Amino acid sequence: MTEPVAPSSRERWEIAFLGFLCLFFNAGLGFFLYPVIRQSFQNDTNLGWDYSDMDIGLAWWCLAGAIFSPICGKAIDRFGPRKIILAGSLLQIAVFFSFPYMTELKHLYILFAFSSLANVANTYIPVATAVEQWFDEDRGKAMGLAMLGLGVGGFFATTAGEYLLRSYSWQETYRIFGVMLIGMFLISFWRFKDRTDFQHADIEDSTGTVVGLTLLGALKTRSFWAIGLADAVIGMVYNIFTAELPLMAQHAGFSESKGALVLGLFLFFQSVGLIIFGLLADTKPLKSLMFICYLGPAIATLAMFKAELAVFLFAFTVLGGIFGGGRSALFPLALGNSFGVVHMGAIYGALNVLFYLGMAIGPTMASGLYEAQEHFNTVYSICIGLALCAGFGIRLMRKEY
Repeated sequence: MTEPVAPSSRERWEIAFLGFLCLFFNAGLGFFLYPVIRQSFQNDTNLGWDYSDMDIGLAWWCLAGAIFSPICGKAIDRFGPRKIILAGSLLQIAVFFSFPYMTELKHLYILFAFSSLANVANTYIPVATAVEQWFDEDRGKAMGLAMLGLGVGGFFATTAGEYLLRSYSWQETYRIFGVMLIGMFLISFWRFKDRTDFQHADIEDSTGTVVGLTLLGALKTRSFWAIGLADAVIGMVYNIFTAELPLMAQHAGFSESKGALVLGLFLFFQSVGLIIFGLLADTKPLKSLMFICYLGPAIATLAMFKAELAVFLFAFTVLGGIFGGGRSALFPLALGNSFGVVHMGAIYGALNVLFYLGMAIGPTMASGLYEAQEHFNTVYSICIGLALCAGFGIRLMRKEY
């Protein structure tokens, strides 16, 4: 039997770029369109929903992601990233074309559940797994390029969404973006492929040396729980700001359109962080970089106490965005470093349960506190404390094999 030929450099970097496109469209629209469009939901008198109703839907989106993530991770290890990305993309297209037909709150919750399943299947986990599998060297640069799609796509989704909503209804906006998702599906179907010489089952190489842990093995390690709990805590922080930043800006005295712009800039500077920390990851200690990105939001959030001054609000969008982008670039690398890449899909999926639970709690807690107190100062204080815990918790990670 002919031995599989190792992929060329061109093939590797094409996968990294396709990962960028997947996150640009699939994650950008799937994750970041809702904070911009939910004001249109509230203004639609035919729906009659308020923020608390919709934030329950967002919590359900996160909980559904926690349920689907380990299933998706195991499926990726068994079938490869390509098939899972394509299946998730088809489901996301169906969801986007179904949104315009919502008439009841339960429809939103059901569609959020399917949307969560779609985005678990066609964003972070398969893209990160593919990059880890295709790149034996330059993983930091490749992961930074792929994850860059998250920040750039988020900026595109918020700014393009705000622009389209000025001229079209929210129903038409969803249809327009649905057509874009069809284009992304066709590109993935045409060009995305799995690495044929990658062995999914073995955890030892030909010499008997352990090259990676199984999910069961990872569950028994200190690093699994240190990374998972720290990421759940920082997930609370970042989802609070992703979901509530436009409202925070409006509370500070800025217009609705300025609030959308603030969120767009926050996501844009995540792109900057992805580039910076993706490049640093190949030359600097990973644990130190993770510590900076997980602790950094505590410093950035201090600026939000003076958010009525544009300079402080801008300072938060820059610092918070850069640290958030760094986290997105470094997290998959930390998993490969701690557990190996052989069963990364399953391990990533299991850890995503904790991350999604944190994301579910964060915005629900923040919106409840805001409605009760009519200010965000308590929320900012909690975010600072959570980021401090996450920063020091992530320092417990280590190589486990």
